[in-house]
Amino acid sequence: MPSGALLGLDAVAAAAEGKINSVRMISRKPVKGLLGAAHLQAKGIDISNITEPMQVFSGTAAEAAIGFPENLNVAAALGLAGIGAERTMIEWADKVDDSWLAADQTYYSGATKREWTRPRWVLVTHMFNHQTHHRGQVHSMLTQAGGRPSDTDLPFMD
Repeated sequence: MPSGALLGLDAVAAAAEGKINSVRMISRKPVKGLLGAAHLQAKGIDISNITEPMQVFSGTAAEAAIGFPENLNVAAALGLAGIGAERTMIEWADKVDDSWLAADQTYYSGATKREWTRPRWVLVTHMFNHQTHHRGQVHSMLTQAGGRPSDTDLPFMD
């Protein structure tokens, strides 16, 4: 799975060589992306008319795989890279809004061995930019190994 979908997935995989005590992923999705999800239907959760952020799921990556199979790729990758799907906690919320993006996020960088604080919008922008880098790497490696990767240009994808 491409690591660019999750900021620092390669770092999680590297850290898993040592000891990781806990992993928690909080995801915010547009409402229309979650409509019809098995978890929402099973629990009778109606999100069609919500106007504010709402937590609709909290559980393990394994449980998320069952409840949100169409939305799971990042959660599954995180579970596989880190401490396993049963011990990786996932929370789904309905959206990212301007106030969430404007807030600061503090995180520890294993590369620089210190904490950093940045606006979330900077980190989200980095995530989308950096995934392009990793996808290019994977495409290059597959091509060099004699593979023919699928087309990644949206107008030509099935």
